[in-house]
Amino acid sequence: MDQTDQDLRLELEERLRFETLMADLSAHFVNLQADQVDAAIEKAQRLLCEGLGLDRSSLWQRSLEDPEGFLLTHLFQPAGSPPARRPGDAGLPLPSEWLIHRREGSPSYMRMEAKSFFPWVMRQVQRGETVVIPNVDDLPPEAAHDQEMFRQYGTVSTVVVPLTMAGAWLGGLTFASMREGRSYSEALVKRFRFIADLFSNALDRQRADLALRESEERMTLAAEAAGFGVWVWNLARNRVWGSESWRGLFGFVPGQDVSFEEVIQRIHPDDRELVKRGVQRAMEEGGDYVGEFRVVLPDGTQRWISARGRARADANGKPARMMGAAVDITETKRAEAETLGLRLQLWHVDRVAQTGAITASLPHELNQPLTGILSTAQAGLRFTASGNADCALIRELLTNIVHDTKRAGGVINGLRTMLRRKETRREPIDLAATIREVLDLVHSELIGRQVQASQNLEPDLTVVADKGQIQQVLLNLLMNALEAMQDQPDEARRLKLTLTRTETGEALVSLRDSGPGVPEGGQEKLFEAFWTTKKEGMGIGLAVSRSIIEFHGGRLWFANNPDRGATFYFSLPVPRPSDSQAFRKEATAYGE
Repeated sequence: MDQTDQDLRLELEERLRFETLMADLSAHFVNLQADQVDAAIEKAQRLLCEGLGLDRSSLWQRSLEDPEGFLLTHLFQPAGSPPARRPGDAGLPLPSEWLIHRREGSPSYMRMEAKSFFPWVMRQVQRGETVVIPNVDDLPPEAAHDQEMFRQYGTVSTVVVPLTMAGAWLGGLTFASMREGRSYSEALVKRFRFIADLFSNALDRQRADLALRESEERMTLAAEAAGFGVWVWNLARNRVWGSESWRGLFGFVPGQDVSFEEVIQRIHPDDRELVKRGVQRAMEEGGDYVGEFRVVLPDGTQRWISARGRARADANGKPARMMGAAVDITETKRAEAETLGLRLQLWHVDRVAQTGAITASLPHELNQPLTGILSTAQAGLRFTASGNADCALIRELLTNIVHDTKRAGGVINGLRTMLRRKETRREPIDLAATIREVLDLVHSELIGRQVQASQNLEPDLTVVADKGQIQQVLLNLLMNALEAMQDQPDEARRLKLTLTRTETGEALVSLRDSGPGVPEGGQEKLFEAFWTTKKEGMGIGLAVSRSIIEFHGGRLWFANNPDRGATFYFSLPVPRPSDSQAFRKEATAYGE
């Protein structure tokens, strides 16, 4: 075998070894985790240097903080290679731009202003060009500064391959000889570029993972500083990661492995299904979960939690995880309960005041049905005493007694509903029927004040509300309207009540009077507590009424009419049929 054949055989063997190495590296780098990248790059540098007889391989990364700066993050030199010299060795002063840093768990790295030391090389690398230097002595005159720096480093020959990702310039990968000049074939340079691409992909994933971790750390720090606990639920593993604050909220110890089912078990039994349905809906629709619920800690302590989460899908669009935050709102709930208790007391005071305003007309209102009952019963006794046993007549008399009894009972029950100090209980109520009941209650008051009342009530409008409180608002507005018209001529006292459904699906009640309207100076203060235009008024009626309507999710306002008087409006939400069917009565106990 002649020398040519032997050289060819050696070249083929070297190429085969290199191709095998490239295949192994490719397979290894595909599934690297972020914390494995540094070790894998250093191992690859070692294999390449040892396999190709190179003296040094260095990897420089562009600084995230300073685009003009480079960080030497990975450096390998085989045993026996000439040591790398830094500027400053052999009596040369060490430039102040060179800084040595160390990161925990990472190799030492040097920071430099790359353009200050290798301006000619940097210009080409930044353009995405590979720089091949068989011998630094042969560099062109415009690279004189680079040449001097290479000599100070002890570099005789080098290749610098740019690291790029999706068009972005990340840094450079160098392979150098410190003994003698050497040539680099185009095939070898292509392999260096391939290795650079492997490194670029791995480093890009590492940077993305680092950025994500830093983002999560910042989010966790900010959330916990605000009293929030952050959490992430991984669906594939069915594991819930939570910050220290979150674990404290649910009573889990640090390091405890937590599943979603274990979280659900910490939620109060009465709230579990509601939470599960909300989370499931967010997962299916890819939206947010927002809810408030109670948790029961292992020691039996209960606390209120407000939680918010957002679902995230995988590449196939399937739910993959949910992440969010939670905060303890126990004190807020306790304060709300105390506020509600005080509000109920105020509402009750106003209710007593309003019903007291119609007390004078109540004897007349009750006297009419009671007189009818007495007269009808006496007539029945006379008919039976005379021996007249006309069944049809007796039936008619009994029917009249029943009607008058129900009328009197309605007045009494209406007063009981208004005056009773009871729990707040919301339930579906017929709003038109509720309005008629209040009108019946003030029927004698309307007659006594000679007010012509008309009504236009849309049927089948059901709202979820505390009936007694809505009646209180209606009575308040009615009595205000009657008092506003008391100085008007008898024939000018008109009151109109309407009930309609708005375009947005709300129930709208309006009470229009023919009084003087609200004076301009009092329009802004009308709903303020303890402000009134009445000589003997307390000034809490309208403030309480607005509070009640807003408590029910509606609003209360007014407008002066174009001709005369004012119209007061209040709206209430009308639940959808599905909401009504699923409606569960909620009560906040406050005395009976």
